[in-house]
Amino acid sequence: MCFELRKASRRPAALVGVSAGPGGREDEKMPHRQAVCQRHKGEGQMHDIITLLSRNGLWVMIIAVVAIGGWFKFRERELRVQQELRVKEMEHQQKMKELELELEKTKVKQAT
Repeated sequence: MCFELRKASRRPAALVGVSAGPGGREDEKMPHRQAVCQRHKGEGQMHDIITLLSRNGLWVMIIAVVAIGGWFKFRERELRVQQELRVKEMEHQQKMKELELELEKTKVKQAT
């Protein structure tokens, strides 16, 4: 129900311009109801969004904190694994160089 409609319903029937009895319907008391509501159709949308955010804001914050914490843990784990892979790769390259040197030594021995 629109704000102006509620305000208008508090006025006596003579001021509103409608003569409705105590048992009359809402539409009979205020024939301008649709026109008032059409004018203020989008008025409550921002209020609805604020209400929704305030009611669910705590849960959204909790989920955001948990998600950020999980992301940092995942990133730390990923960096640790990358570092381990680099170390293993360097060790492997060192071994390959040593094997190449031994291979050259054996070739030199066989050639003499």
